[in-house]
This record gives sequence, C-alpha cells and structure tokens, in this order.
Amino acid sequence: MFSNIGNTQTIILLRHATAIKNEENKHGGKGSELADCALDEIQNVVNQLLRFSAKFDNILYAPRKHCEQTAKKLSKQLNINAIVLEEIEPIDLGIVDGLTQEEVMSLYPEIGLRLAKWRNGEIEINQLEVPQMTDCHVFYNKGKAFTENLINSKKSVITITDFLFTQ
Repeated sequence: MFSNIGNTQTIILLRHATAIKNEENKHGGKGSELADCALDEIQNVVNQLLRFSAKFDNILYAPRKHCEQTAKKLSKQLNINAIVLEEIEPIDLGIVDGLTQEEVMSLYPEIGLRLAKWRNGEIEINQLEVPQMTDCHVFYNKGKAFTENLINSKKSVITITDFLFTQ
C-alpha cells in the first residue's frame, strides 16, 4: 500500500474505519461509534504505516465520533498527536442528513434514487440537488483550501475524514 518515502512531506488521506452508521446505511449525520470490524481495519492501516520510514507530525481528524475514534486508536498505536479540525467537517446533506436510505426512499423517493446513484458513482455530488444541503462548490473550495494549506505547511500528517477531497 505505502512505499518507503524517506524524509519528504507525507500526507495520507484516510476515510474513517467502518462505523455503525455505515452498517445502518445512514447518509451523513453527526456520526456514530465504530463497528466491531473497525479494530481490524485500523490494525491493518497501522501495520501498513509501520512498513515505511515516514515520520508524522500529527493526525488530523474531522469532528465526527467515528473519525475521532479512528484517529485516537491510530494515535495511540503510532504515538502521534491527534487533533480535531473543524475545517474538514463533512458535507451536510440537508434534509436527508442522518437518515437511512430506507427512510429517504420513504420520505423523498427522488432524492433517494439520486443518493443511490451518487453512492454507486453514477452521478457527481453536484447532481444530488438536496434541499438545505451544503453547496458542493463551497464544500470543495473549503477542501481545496485545506489541502493547499496542508501542503504549504510542509508537515507530514495523516487525515481522517468522512470523505476524500475529489472533484
């Protein structure tokens, strides 16, 4: 997974370990505890990270319970300070944030179909059109600014979020 990268700046973007909300098929929301399988997932990441010689300054994580738990378990095993960052808060999915796919399909069937397509990679996030959802361009610009600041900091970090910055 990772190669030996020596003394260069290293930025690793990780999605949190499996959370109970993922097993319940919930969209967004405030987060949940990690699922039972998460400990094995985290140990796998730790094993991979220990294989190369990068030194990390911090683990940065999004303000969600499952991100915090993932970061703190990594922090303890790798002896790296974990810091919560509000600027990598996940996107708010508006009226469907925190609902299961079944609840969305019952209440908002058209949105439910778009969410399913988005999760399957058939449409982009800007095609969701969910009322009260964070504007995806604002969200991407926030992610872009965070990434640029991180690169300019010259620090090596691991980030734990609900998402990866893609566009």
